[in-house]
Amino acid sequence: MKNYILLFIFVVYAFIFAQDSLNVRLVGRCDIEGFAQGIFVCDSYAYVAAGNAGLRIIDISDINNPYEIGYCTDTAWFARKVVVDDIYAYVADIDSGLRIIDISDPTSPVEISKYLFDIWDIVIKDTLAYLTGGGSYIVNIANPYSPFQVGYMPVPGNGISVVDSYAYIADYWYGIYIMDITDPTTPIQVGSYGELDTPVSAWSVVIYGEYAYVSWDYSTNGIIILNISDPEHISLCGSYTPGYSSYENEIVDSFIYTASAGYGLRILNISNPLYPYEVGYYDTDDIALGIFIKPPYAYVVDRYDGLYILDISHLTEISESEIKIPEKLVISAHPNPFNSSCAITLSCHSRENGNPEGWVDVEIYNLRGNIVNGGLQPFVRNSGLKPAVDATTQSSTNRTFTWTPDKNIPSGIYFVRARTGDWQTTTKRIVYLK
Repeated sequence: MKNYILLFIFVVYAFIFAQDSLNVRLVGRCDIEGFAQGIFVCDSYAYVAAGNAGLRIIDISDINNPYEIGYCTDTAWFARKVVVDDIYAYVADIDSGLRIIDISDPTSPVEISKYLFDIWDIVIKDTLAYLTGGGSYIVNIANPYSPFQVGYMPVPGNGISVVDSYAYIADYWYGIYIMDITDPTTPIQVGSYGELDTPVSAWSVVIYGEYAYVSWDYSTNGIIILNISDPEHISLCGSYTPGYSSYENEIVDSFIYTASAGYGLRILNISNPLYPYEVGYYDTDDIALGIFIKPPYAYVVDRYDGLYILDISHLTEISESEIKIPEKLVISAHPNPFNSSCAITLSCHSRENGNPEGWVDVEIYNLRGNIVNGGLQPFVRNSGLKPAVDATTQSSTNRTFTWTPDKNIPSGIYFVRARTGDWQTTTKRIVYLK
């Protein structure tokens, strides 16, 4: 029940602003019955998890005129995600569990089996299905008519990604878990971020090289970037907080595509993994919750407004001179308020003359204007403020530090002041609660 409440809060929180677009063009639309929130595209069909309307199948052979050709409402509780493999659709149906549907005839799909657990997301790898919801499960689907559990991971989740021998699980209440699934019968937790000392709210997670991009708490509005090169020692190394929510993400090439609830499709360039910047968007009419990328198109499902098919081919034609990278220094802090430590990220793109000294000076003041922990040039000069990642992995535009106040520092409001070698300065208010 708590997950349904969270989804309702997320949707209510998002608000629709004027429709607009950049480097993205609408080519097709299709109304979909129900609450559209998950999508998978295969061949000439789009498969949509549509809440209490079950699985809907859309013919997209004519990209400009998509239309529904079949549906299956046996997934009668609340279809949230769908993955297609061969002639089967695997639907995560929350309290109704995993539903397996024969789609060999897309005009008349038929459910053939089910696996009853609380399931919110699903990944298929070979003959195994990795599921997460009230707990996380590994299910053998070699025979889709008779799925059976082979492994269990005692962590809940809203989203899951599987890369090589690791499963990455995003949980709204406790953050990110990394599970070693080398032996799927005995998965082992090897790392986590935000479990106890820094409570966080994660909706989904996608992996790009040695980085995890996590859709954070809806009130934070954005994505945090974690270094996962050492799964046992995950570290925060950046963030992107543009002021809009990020519900689900997909990475293709060096772009991250995000279904951003009330702000439709947003597209970020992550060629520099630590410094994402927006290169395109399309504001849908309602709440964008699901996304599937199959270049040159992006397929977005928009709660009560159905399927959008968007042409994203122009993104590969954008030159660096067309991209507007912010020239000002920006500070972000997470969590804020905080009670033990706060990650302070400085996003800075040097002006035309550059930042030849390559340094940044950070000072933290109390309300009386006294420095309580300051002077960082170029990185560590005191024990209370230190980089969240090793100095050699900092980008030229993003630097993240962690402030862990000394025991004698009282609760209250503090100000972070930053200045770069080319004299850019900015200030950020943070709140410390013991």
